[in-house]
Amino acid sequence: EFYFHAYDLDQIFEQVVPAKSMDKKEYEKMQRAFKKGTEERQQRQEKEITGIRLLRVREVDGEPRAVLRLRLHGGVIGYQELMFKRSSQGGLRIVDAYNYSSGEKLTDTFRRIMAPLLAEKNKSMFRRLFGGTPDIIKYEPQWSQLPRLNSEGRYREAMNVYRQLPASLQREKSILAQQLKAAQAADDSAYVAAIDLWRRTYPHDPALDLISIDGYVLRRQYVQALACIDRLDQALGGDPSLDIQRALLFWKMNDPVRARASARRAFEREPSLEAALLEVMFLADEKKYDACVAQLKKLQTQNGYPREKLVGCVERSPKLVGLAHSQPYLKWRGPMMYVSASESRPGRPPTAAATAGGLKLQSIIYRQPGAS
Repeated sequence: EFYFHAYDLDQIFEQVVPAKSMDKKEYEKMQRAFKKGTEERQQRQEKEITGIRLLRVREVDGEPRAVLRLRLHGGVIGYQELMFKRSSQGGLRIVDAYNYSSGEKLTDTFRRIMAPLLAEKNKSMFRRLFGGTPDIIKYEPQWSQLPRLNSEGRYREAMNVYRQLPASLQREKSILAQQLKAAQAADDSAYVAAIDLWRRTYPHDPALDLISIDGYVLRRQYVQALACIDRLDQALGGDPSLDIQRALLFWKMNDPVRARASARRAFEREPSLEAALLEVMFLADEKKYDACVAQLKKLQTQNGYPREKLVGCVERSPKLVGLAHSQPYLKWRGPMMYVSASESRPGRPPTAAATAGGLKLQSIIYRQPGAS
């Protein structure tokens, strides 16, 4: 809740567009438009982000920064460093954030997002802000389409717009970040090419290791991917979830000893169901289903995970289909509870009311896993 509601949008806007740069009435009008757009963006983020974890607070140039790990739908991981100031009432407010996925501060990103509005409402201000990059001004109608096309899921259209931009703009970080987003969703080869361009253009960028991992994995260059994870881990000051990534990479490299060691270290540093189930996945890959069940029992009895939760994880995972149909697992799983609004009985479905067509559900044919 703090993450989504503690942003001081007035201070952020002042950093993006200085108040003295234009007429007060025009400034306030733009400020209202900025706040409305940002609040809508935050509402979309609330739906996309499934988990936030504070890794640590550290000092940069004498100021505290909160290092966060963000988990998004689809298992995507991102990192941010929040920057703070006290409000006049004494409360802590977020006034900027460094985003590891884009390699820039939030205020820099907003400056790019605001460019189309500035171009429309205040051309002189727009030219002052972007006068050092004339192509930004010349091709504003084209590149300003990219965030909208991506947000609407029109990734191939976004990629086509990007291809038509001059080389100078294709290397602009905020524009290249939009190409990365589109290519990641639509085209592996274009995604790898975008990562390579980022690496050539910004060789010392802190975001480089985070965005390079996918590219190396797609090329099966697992040693290079591991090196990126190690550098990212060091830059963050340590993140246990990166041990999960190491474990998966070691498994792809046919190194089960280091894969299991990384999985155990991930669980020891930050106990989570995701880390705990890695060992089950590795054993299932070797068709050691009795050992899988022994691990599930251990998670149930020693770590307190409910059987229903473990069953749900196993039967939703495409990597555990073999385990889900194995006899040792089915014996451990046993019958599950059917639950209706009024009652729950093991192994028996609730009776349904007659429909308008005169038919009534009398039974459910049950097979494991799943019902039909």
